[in-house]
Amino acid sequence: MLVWLSLLVFFIFMSISSFSWPVVWSMDAVCLLVFIQVLAWWKGKSSVESSGKFAVIQFLGSILMCSGFLAYSFYGVEWLLVLGLLLKLGIFPWYGWVPQVFGGSSWYAIFLLSSIMKFSSFMVVSVFDWSAVCYYFFIFCAMVNSLIGAFGGLNQVNLMSLMGYSSLLWGSWMLIASLSNTYVFVVVFFIYCLGFGSIFFLLDSQVMPSVYSLVFSPKNYSLPLFVGLLSMAGFPPFLSFPMKFMLMCSGSKLVVGVLMLSSAISVLFYLTVGMAAWFSGTLYKTAVKDFWSSFVVVVSFWGPFLFFFFF
Repeated sequence: MLVWLSLLVFFIFMSISSFSWPVVWSMDAVCLLVFIQVLAWWKGKSSVESSGKFAVIQFLGSILMCSGFLAYSFYGVEWLLVLGLLLKLGIFPWYGWVPQVFGGSSWYAIFLLSSIMKFSSFMVVSVFDWSAVCYYFFIFCAMVNSLIGAFGGLNQVNLMSLMGYSSLLWGSWMLIASLSNTYVFVVVFFIYCLGFGSIFFLLDSQVMPSVYSLVFSPKNYSLPLFVGLLSMAGFPPFLSFPMKFMLMCSGSKLVVGVLMLSSAISVLFYLTVGMAAWFSGTLYKTAVKDFWSSFVVVVSFWGPFLFFFFF
C-alpha cells in the first residue's frame, strides 16, 4: 500500500515539475492508474460503482485535456483545456460526479480525492497563461460551484455525500487561490490538507455513515470533531479563517460576497455535524483520546500561527 501511495505522490510531483505539456498529461494519466490501484486496495470499503464512475470521469477529463493541449498548440484555442480541467476537478458545470463518488467511497479515498488527486490540475490552472475570457469563466464557475456546494449540503444526512458538497465549496476557494497566485495556492492547499485531512481520519471511525450515527458513536470524539468542523466552517481563530481572510482581501467584491455567502450557508450543515458529535460525549471525556483527536485540536488552534509563519 505504501508503495502505491509513494508512486502516486512521485508521479504528481513529476507532473507539476515538468515544462512539457505532453509530459504533464502523461504523468496525470499514470497518476489515475496508480490511484485506481489504491482504490482496489480498499475494495472492502470502497464500492466498485464509485471507483468505476471516478475512472470514467477522469478518463474523459484526460481526453479533453489532451485535445485542449493540441488545440492550444496549433490553433490557440483554450476552451477544451478549460472544460477538461473543470471536469477533472469536479467544478461547475461538471460537479455532479463528486457527491456520488464520495457517497460510495471510503474516508481515506475521499481524503485523496479531495486533496492530492486535484493538486496537479490546480497547478495547471495556476501556471497557465489564460485569456481574459477564460479567466473570468473560471471565476464564474467558482462562484456557482460554491453556491451549489453550500445549498446541496443542507439536505444531506450521509456524512460522505455531505463531505462531497463540502469539497465543492472548498474547491471554489482553491480555484480562486490558484488564479490569484501560485505561491498562495500552494500554501493554502498545504494548510487545507494538514488541517482537514485529520477530520476524515476521525470520521473513518464511524460505523454508520450518517450524521445522526455520531450521536450513538461508541468512540467519544466530541471535542476534536466539533473543533475541527468549526475550523472547516471558517470560524476565527481556527485554521481556515486566515486562509479565507487572505483571499477575501485579494479578490473582487462580487467574488468575495458570493464565497462568503456560501460559507455562511455551509455553517448550518457544519454545525449539524458538529452538534451531533458534541452530543455523543462530554468535554471532559474527550480531551486527548488518541493521536488524531489531539492532532485535530492542536492544528485547529495553532494552525493560524503556522499560516502566518509561511507568509
